Amino acid sequence: MNVQNFPSHQQFQHNVKESFTTFYAQGKIKSISHYADLIGKMFLSDLTEVRQLMTPHYASKPRGSLPRDPAAMLRSLLLMRQTGEHSITKWVQSLKNSDAYATLSGFEPNNVPGIGTFYDFISRLAGIDKQQQNQKRKKPRNFKRKPNKKLKQNQKLPPKHPDIVNKMVNRVIKYDNQPLHLGQQKLILDIFSQCFVLPSANKKLLGDTQNMTISGDGTLIKTAASPYGKKICDCPSKGIYKCDCKRIFSDRNARWGWDSYREIYVYGHNFFEIVASNSHYDLPIFFIKTQAQRHDGVSSVVALDNIIKFYPQFKFTRYLGDAAMDNYGFYRLHNHHHIEPFIALNETKSAQFVYQKLHIDDNGIPICAGGWQMVHFGFCPDRMRHKWRCPLKTLKSFPTENEQICRAHNYCTPSNYGRTFYTYQQDNLRLFTKTPRHSQLWKTIYKRRTASERSNKRKKIDYQLEHDNVRSDYQWMIRYALAAMCQHIDAWYDIAKQQFTELCLAWEQQNKP
Repeated sequence: MNVQNFPSHQQFQHNVKESFTTFYAQGKIKSISHYADLIGKMFLSDLTEVRQLMTPHYASKPRGSLPRDPAAMLRSLLLMRQTGEHSITKWVQSLKNSDAYATLSGFEPNNVPGIGTFYDFISRLAGIDKQQQNQKRKKPRNFKRKPNKKLKQNQKLPPKHPDIVNKMVNRVIKYDNQPLHLGQQKLILDIFSQCFVLPSANKKLLGDTQNMTISGDGTLIKTAASPYGKKICDCPSKGIYKCDCKRIFSDRNARWGWDSYREIYVYGHNFFEIVASNSHYDLPIFFIKTQAQRHDGVSSVVALDNIIKFYPQFKFTRYLGDAAMDNYGFYRLHNHHHIEPFIALNETKSAQFVYQKLHIDDNGIPICAGGWQMVHFGFCPDRMRHKWRCPLKTLKSFPTENEQICRAHNYCTPSNYGRTFYTYQQDNLRLFTKTPRHSQLWKTIYKRRTASERSNKRKKIDYQLEHDNVRSDYQWMIRYALAAMCQHIDAWYDIAKQQFTELCLAWEQQNKP
């Protein structure tokens, strides 16, 4: 594929201007400013790099007709997502009926791709062989019924293997120098990175890329495929209608997973996403597709290791996660990469901890002999330890009755300075965090974890991702990636919206019919 045969992004912009002014002068469209949002978003989306990234996925000497411009194909899919269309078939019809949509995609109005061309392009984006994918679909797999056990609100499905996180962390640390392997997701993640994440970083929309705070969270996507599959056994002929024999499934990799927010079981796929938490627009920077039943604690280990290798130009300093990631092995992984974790404690794992003959509460605060929380008195970075002092000697508002109890029982040292106690991070990475859990700073930083939830909301509600009637894991991966790309485009356009509104009005003034 010769990328030099395709127009540059500047030529695409010029063609859009010339075409829309012509459409307006001929009366084909009533107003150019009506398309200002879409024109601005497509103008800002420079997809030239897509051609270089996808060249290895095309034949060097095609036998038939020349391939379509990959940049125009991806731009058209993004435009489809921006207009709220979910069906490729309906979108192709819209391109044929609307010269404006065809032009904004980068096609000639009388020469738009067919339905099969779009599906072939999606297969290339997913890095799969369509023939091999169809053969896999025909292979039967075991039938698993919907689980009966209901979980509590905000409770996650427990990992199948209880110690799997620690084992994975040990393996990740052992093979830390191994190159990154993303499999079929590599191409779409490369495009997402080169054409969207890095441009957002250059626009300062991700915050300080040398001191990044990131948050991770998973979300379940319901597939359009049936969870029952197609029977291939002869049980019905024997009068057995409820069997667990192997079946053929249109979405072979879909599984049952527990949605803790909606409190229902969902048949589909899980996507674990990492978001730049300091971004004003809650922009995603990395994602992986996993099976629906996989625990977020397991996915987070894979995602964190991958993103560090995927973005060597970024420096990650803080990671925000919910209680599903409260596993000691995960803290060890953060310590290995010199990342400070801000992870909520899992209430089911709370237990009294004795450290150097003093009890430690769930927030990592030592409890003095009198039974009161000691006062945090600073962090010693050279020795990586926290200093704690007697509340009687430190707090001005220490209750008088408590003071009398302490003096009567001689709980504290007779020193005027009071008892001093130290907690070392390496002794318990989970409780003795660098930023104390009970501090206001810890709470303020942790509030930004909701950036992950807002990012998931953008895809599932604003872009109505689950309305996409697709039935394969690679199709869901591309649809999810398109929604993530649109989040970056929307952020770019939000900054330049006034500029494009005025630009379209100027075009109308110059070309009034």
